[in-house]
Amino acid sequence: MTSSAPSRLQQTPIAFDRLLSPLWKYWYIIGASVFLSVLVASIYLKKVRPVYETQTTILIKDNERNGLTREALQKEILEMSTEPKIYEDTRILHSRALMQAVVDSLNLQHRLLRDDRFGLVDLYDNSPVNLANSTFPEGNQNYPFQILNTSSYRLQLDEDEQVEGVFGVPLNTSHGTFLLQRNEMPYELDTDITYLLKISTLANSTQRYLGAFSANYDSKKPTLLDLYIKDEVPKRGAEILAEVVKAYNKITLEDKSQNRKNTLTFIDERIALLTKELNATEAELERYKTQENLSLDYKSDLPHLKAQIGYFERELVNIDIQQNMMNYINNALDSNQYQFFPLIDFGVEHRGLSGLIIDYNNTLQEKDRLKQTVTDNYPTVKLVDDRITSLRVMIQEEVAKNQQELRSSKKELEAKNRAYLTELNATPRRERELLDRKRQQVIKENLYKYLLEKREEAAISIAAVAENAKVIDAPFLVGQVSPKKNSILLGAAMGGLFLPYSILLLFTLFDKRLRHQEEVQSYTTVPILGSLVNAKGGSKIAIREDQHSPSAESFRSLRTNLNFFLEEANNQVIVVTSTSIHEGKSFTSINLGISYALSGKEVLLIDCDLRNPKMLRYLGVKRPPAGLSNYLVGQVEADELIHAYEDHPQLHYIGSGSIPQNPSELLMNQRLPALLKQLRAQYDIIILDSPAAGLVSDSISLSKFANASLYLARVGVTEKEDLKLVEQLREEGKLIKPTIVFNGVKKGKVYKRALKHGYFKKIEQSSN
Repeated sequence: MTSSAPSRLQQTPIAFDRLLSPLWKYWYIIGASVFLSVLVASIYLKKVRPVYETQTTILIKDNERNGLTREALQKEILEMSTEPKIYEDTRILHSRALMQAVVDSLNLQHRLLRDDRFGLVDLYDNSPVNLANSTFPEGNQNYPFQILNTSSYRLQLDEDEQVEGVFGVPLNTSHGTFLLQRNEMPYELDTDITYLLKISTLANSTQRYLGAFSANYDSKKPTLLDLYIKDEVPKRGAEILAEVVKAYNKITLEDKSQNRKNTLTFIDERIALLTKELNATEAELERYKTQENLSLDYKSDLPHLKAQIGYFERELVNIDIQQNMMNYINNALDSNQYQFFPLIDFGVEHRGLSGLIIDYNNTLQEKDRLKQTVTDNYPTVKLVDDRITSLRVMIQEEVAKNQQELRSSKKELEAKNRAYLTELNATPRRERELLDRKRQQVIKENLYKYLLEKREEAAISIAAVAENAKVIDAPFLVGQVSPKKNSILLGAAMGGLFLPYSILLLFTLFDKRLRHQEEVQSYTTVPILGSLVNAKGGSKIAIREDQHSPSAESFRSLRTNLNFFLEEANNQVIVVTSTSIHEGKSFTSINLGISYALSGKEVLLIDCDLRNPKMLRYLGVKRPPAGLSNYLVGQVEADELIHAYEDHPQLHYIGSGSIPQNPSELLMNQRLPALLKQLRAQYDIIILDSPAAGLVSDSISLSKFANASLYLARVGVTEKEDLKLVEQLREEGKLIKPTIVFNGVKKGKVYKRALKHGYFKKIEQSSN
């Protein structure tokens, strides 16, 4: 039995109603806390300024195209890319440089605020002063401001300095120069209002609005971007979003045009050089014809031979053009300078080189975009640099490969051309020399025409560049985002509820003293015989013949339970004890005795507390000259000890007598068992009111003469750990048939229900 007790005690759960007991017991404290929390939250909501969210939706387009051919240009104008670099666009929109341009454009560094009962109100869209065209000193500063009349104002520079100025006229002060313009208001000007002119640096203002701005996109629709801004003034939020889109388009337009401008510059340089070379070639041809006296319609006698030579010469011209381009690219790569390459169509046979140049230019452009928002040490920038280096190596390898192929092709064509020229040597020398000069002219002329065509395409592409962002939804007000009134009030109410509840619950859970009957079962396996309800008033007599209060009924219930617990109904000795003092031993002994007396039993109360007797005082009787201690020392006989209680004829008592020097040894006197044996024959119930078992051993000495032991545990007095004593006494057999009586409980649900239905009231009225 003893081995199983600890495990059973550990498995005893905490009653759910204990967790809620602070709510019922201290409802007034929790209610006051909830009320004060909601009141403070309401005052806070009055003082804090609401913040609104404004939204706009834009469509991100990508008009970049690979190459500058007519087909690519037409496709660029008519179509829109479905794979925009949305991440880069989002980073640009979030960049400090872009927001700084917006702040500077809208003059958001300066604000005019009005002071009212609940705080400062921003007058952005309702300001009597025009701040957009005004001049203010640099730095972060607040200046109290008051309008004196329609033409003048007063400015508080510091605690000791005030200045007055005229609207539209510069005001030179120790803090700088102020120039304020007055707005014409549709209402009468109030000169009693005090304003606050709040000036911030460009960096601080940029950071403020950058923190309130956000851009989101849906992965399923990566071309659509939702832009949001949180601000106290909805109109200002809408203007900021519109300006953000405008600034973004400006940046991206400049970015797109840069590559085409580089190509156009390269083409212009080549055209200027070829113009000189073509003029020189034509002049040489003219000089030769004049020198050799050749007519303009001079023709060869070998048309077939000329046709073959012409074919090879055209092919050699194409090879020379491509070699020039290859040499230009190779020289640019050898210079170790990062520059954009012209997007030239190298033909089908060199498609790989064209793709690498396009990828290289796009990567350089991506690096320029990243440098607008991050530094060179940023991991993404380093990855882009590695990509650029890799592409340069790949382009060099591809150029070397193409140059080798061009040299081989040229060598083969020149060999075939020489074969035809050998045959042509048979023709007159003038024909051959003329053809040689014409060939040089054709090469220069074809290259010149090619570059003119590419220059026109580049110019058209620059003019055709469109804005990158198109507004789908104009800026509109989403709603108020803070403070969230319902959430704050609910949070305040919940905080006012749970904070005191948690504190009270902690006090309850960590309370060392007993508060609930279930706690008794958690510390001992000794059965609980009953619970005693607190009696009203200061009287120690809780039960009377005509009384049916909850306290009296609890003693009647205890009497009934005790009858079932005892083996026999008569000649029973009951010892009443507890762990410590003030747990209701004498109170329980007296009222239990009265309860038995009212049921017709002959009852004897014996005050066995020879150290601190209280029973007679609780009964309200005069202390007799002799008591139990006098009998135990042989001073009196048993018949001289017993006294009748006037209010209940069937109830008798024996006082404790004189306080001895050795009460414990005295209770071990052999006269005590003889006395109890004699009294058993005279009384049905003998109740021994003994001292506390946790303080002295007197109750243990008395228990061996008893048929049952009532162990008192009182609410708010008995500590939980004290119950281990009764468990120990039960295991050691020092208490005979111990049971626990839980004293000092409040009216339970059963009693409350009985009171509600008028049971006790009706009984009391009938008894009267």
